[in-house]
Amino acid sequence: MKDKNFLVGVIIAIVLVSLYKCTSSTKPKQNQTEEGTLTLLDLNYISTTPSKATPGISFSVYKQIADGQFEEKQVKLENYKGKPVILHFWATWCGPCMMELPKYDAFANNPDIHNIAILSENQPPQTIAMLYKKRSIANLAITIDAKMMLAQVMGVRGLPTTIFIDKEGNEIGRVVGMVEWDNKRAVNLLLTQLR
Repeated sequence: MKDKNFLVGVIIAIVLVSLYKCTSSTKPKQNQTEEGTLTLLDLNYISTTPSKATPGISFSVYKQIADGQFEEKQVKLENYKGKPVILHFWATWCGPCMMELPKYDAFANNPDIHNIAILSENQPPQTIAMLYKKRSIANLAITIDAKMMLAQVMGVRGLPTTIFIDKEGNEIGRVVGMVEWDNKRAVNLLLTQLR
């Protein structure tokens, strides 16, 4: 009986090892995307075909004028025509958004693109200023879509969502989910869509 159990155990172990080797050999290696071909599909990029004009919905951009005091300016996406725009929708209650925000902020130090991280919830600018300070966010303006009108009209269904807008003001694509802003190959591939 012991020999039979031992034999069954050995057979199960061999089957498990074989299955592991078969499945692990069909998976791409972790660094394969660094050396292999990276596609927009790998980045969850969805092309907007044909491209479409962005809506004329206004949202709030806040500038700190004194400690705890902010000046509000209502703007529309058309105010940013002439340069490509990356419109990044996020919220404070969204865990992936909070993980991604510092990386997007580091990327946002790019003079050739308008980078707009737009908060899709009703929060006072003072709260967001404290959050930015705590997370060392230095390149992104405090931008709020308090009633989520812009997000709704643009069809944002989940957060984070990043929408790519060409210099004429047309949406050309989007990524639903996190973007690897610290992955140069991924970012360069996304930026080729804006050119």
